[in-house]
Amino acid sequence: MLMTLVLTRSYAGNLISHLAVRYIPKPYVNLRELVDDKSGGIIWQQDSSTEQYIRSKEMGILKEVADLEQKGRARRIPVKEFYSSIDNFVKRGDHVIILYDEFLSILLGQQFSNTGRCDLYLLKDKIKPSMAGMMVPKDSPFLPPFNDRALAINEFGLYEYWIQSAIPNYTACLDPPTKISVSNSLSISNLWGIFVVLFGGFFVSLIFLGFETLL
Repeated sequence: MLMTLVLTRSYAGNLISHLAVRYIPKPYVNLRELVDDKSGGIIWQQDSSTEQYIRSKEMGILKEVADLEQKGRARRIPVKEFYSSIDNFVKRGDHVIILYDEFLSILLGQQFSNTGRCDLYLLKDKIKPSMAGMMVPKDSPFLPPFNDRALAINEFGLYEYWIQSAIPNYTACLDPPTKISVSNSLSISNLWGIFVVLFGGFFVSLIFLGFETLL
């Protein structure tokens, strides 16, 4: 009886919880995993500097990303369609969006504001630096003070602060998740392992109980 009690308590504890874990495919970590996945696709802004930059590469991972367009694995869409493409393609798990960090952060913030969850994340790979500037006439006397002010704004972190203040939930989903939780109703199909171990334990317990009775 003691053996039966020990086995029952064991199977009702951590062992059963581990057997009930649902395993899901690991999301993309970098561009290499995306390129190697034959079902993976990319989405970028049509007629943009990003599109031109990727197409201009003649070697490396970006050249392989550019080749995806010839294989029919690239979608060129205008900016206004990026948010809808999240539900249509990205959340399926086989597409990624290539866009400027600021725009991606806006999309992440909007998704978090609407759902309260971080269903999206940023890949570790960076394609190119993001730059912004101002234009003035040649030999304009305003150029030196503009340069000084722009440098000061960047050095003191004001630009980043303004971006975070202007975009709701800007930093809510910037870090990729370390754990992924999936809610799913329990059924016999995903609990069969528990019952196998449980009834197997009962069977072994009965055998030991029989030996104890005979002895």
